[in-house]
Amino acid sequence: MVSGSVNSPRQAGAYRQAQIFEAGGGFLPLRVGIEGPLDMRTGLRARRSYHAVNFAVTVKTSSRLDVVRLSGELDFCSAQELTNTIYRLTPGASRLVVLELAELTFCDAGGISAMLRAQRSVNAAGARLMLHGASAHVRKILRLTRADEALELL
Repeated sequence: MVSGSVNSPRQAGAYRQAQIFEAGGGFLPLRVGIEGPLDMRTGLRARRSYHAVNFAVTVKTSSRLDVVRLSGELDFCSAQELTNTIYRLTPGASRLVVLELAELTFCDAGGISAMLRAQRSVNAAGARLMLHGASAHVRKILRLTRADEALELL
C-alpha cells in the first residue's frame, strides 16, 4: 500500500494513480471523476465515479465484412469498449473488419493503443483490419505516434 503525506495537488494525483494501480493490478480503463476532500489516512477521496463519456460503438456484419462504427471520443476511458467489441466479433479467415472513424471527434494514445490491440486480435483470427474516414485530427495522431505505419488506412 502506498503511504506518505500528500502536500500538493500533483502529489495527490500520483498518490491516487499508485492506489488505483495497486488496487487493480493496472490502470483502470475508465475516466476518474473525483470529488470531496482527500482523506489523509486512506489517501482516498470521499466519492469516486468511473465512466466513459461521449463514445459509442455500433457493428454491422455481413458475410465478408464487419463494419465497426466509432462515434464520439475514443480515449483512455472508452478504449476498453472498443477492445471488447473487437474481441466479441471473432472474424474468420478472408474477412475484412473496417473501423469507420468518420464520426470520431477525438482520439488519444489510449484510443490508438485500442486500435493496435484490435488489429492484433483481427490478424490473429486470419482477417484484416482497415481504418476508414479518419479525420485530420485522428490522422495527425496516427502519424505522430507512427501508428499509421502499423495500421492500414483507406
